[in-house]
Amino acid sequence: MVDTMNRLGTNMRLGIREGLVIGAGYLAGSLVMVILRGPSILEQFRISLVGLVVYDILGGAATGAIVGLLLPLAKRSGIGAAIVGFAALLPICFIGTLIVFSPEEWHKLLPSTPLVSAGLLGGLGGPVLRTQYLGR
Repeated sequence: MVDTMNRLGTNMRLGIREGLVIGAGYLAGSLVMVILRGPSILEQFRISLVGLVVYDILGGAATGAIVGLLLPLAKRSGIGAAIVGFAALLPICFIGTLIVFSPEEWHKLLPSTPLVSAGLLGGLGGPVLRTQYLGR
């Protein structure tokens, strides 16, 4: 039992660390977009600069924590990695939909937009990341 808890803790730390790196990458891309297009782009996406930083960094950490928790499933197969990617990205895709779209649009977009987004990003990205990390 202790070994399992140690492994879980190790997996969670790994997931959070990698999630922070990926979140920082998204933040860097977002900041480049703000620099190139101007701060008014933030208004179009209904988010402040501070909100963008928080969303990318905390979103990366939270997504990574979910991946770390489910890492044994992701290691088993590409299908497992796709399921973990989907599960990990679903919360952040849901929150992103709530941020970007006005409340008046939510009834048209929920739950389909976050489901499709998580399916595409996580379902396809999970196996790719698995291949990069495991080399198979």
